[in-house]
Amino acid sequence: MYTELGFNILLVDQRSLGKSEGKLITFGAKESKDLLCWIEFVNKKYAPKKIVLGGMSMGATTVLLVCKYKLPENVKGIIADSGFTSAEEIIQKVAKQYFKVNASLFLPILNFWCKVFGNFSLKDVNTTKALKNAKLPILFIHGKDDGFVPCDMSIKTYETVKERSQIMIVDKADHGMGFLLEPENVYNKLKTFLENV
Repeated sequence: MYTELGFNILLVDQRSLGKSEGKLITFGAKESKDLLCWIEFVNKKYAPKKIVLGGMSMGATTVLLVCKYKLPENVKGIIADSGFTSAEEIIQKVAKQYFKVNASLFLPILNFWCKVFGNFSLKDVNTTKALKNAKLPILFIHGKDDGFVPCDMSIKTYETVKERSQIMIVDKADHGMGFLLEPENVYNKLKTFLENV
């Protein structure tokens, strides 16, 4: 779809996933810094006129978190599909849903271990804070029936930047399934967004 619209694509495995190195995921805290390196790599090797960042789930959170850094001028927009608002909120949600545990009781301990073994803080992962001074247009996509990352998380983040952004809620779609459930509608929304960034 993206190539049909004239884009080249760089697909990246985030740290400790797929073929990438690393032993720990950091919920986007360090992955967003990695993304800065990938942007620099693309700019040095290809010098594109326009870069649009996109991600799904933790990838969506990562591309939103990168907004807290100074980005090159050719980064023109972001597509965030099914992202979460913060590490703490998604941990609490998953702990309650899958383990019937109140995560707020052990978050301080978990955060301590993140600092010791991962050299990051869970508090570093917060999309609404990261977008506080962001100027890029953002397209949020989320399934209304997302059973993993609640749709409300994208809505909450969107509310912080709605004057320059758009949101598409896909009815009956579960986590990351919006395009598969409504390919034509999502395609048209993406096409319009990409033509205007």
